[in-house]
Amino acid sequence: MDNISEYEFAEIFDRISSVIDLQGKLTVHAINAEIVKARDQCRKRYFEAETMQERHRCKAELVRYNNLLFNGFANRTIKEAMNEPNGFIAMTLRFGKLETKRRLLAQRDTRTRIYRRPDYRHGR
Repeated sequence: MDNISEYEFAEIFDRISSVIDLQGKLTVHAINAEIVKARDQCRKRYFEAETMQERHRCKAELVRYNNLLFNGFANRTIKEAMNEPNGFIAMTLRFGKLETKRRLLAQRDTRTRIYRRPDYRHGR
């Protein structure tokens, strides 16, 4: 995970945080435990699958979760959160994905409102 760009990592983190609840997981061990829990649920669904298509989908998910664990997803997540404490990743770890999106949208709307004031550019 160290050799991919911040943009690519943000995309991966966004997808993973949609599936796994990372709220309150502020350590590498806690994030890895959540990934292992999700992987175990996939394994259970794999054995309970009724069709081959479901089985293939579950197998692909198992491989993806194993890749996250093997490549150090949790380490990179904590590193990115420490580099930018008020960014999307750090706020997702603290507040959860839905609350983070709500807060970031509110911040953006506030900035937009302030910059659109009539006398903002003239300094009056």
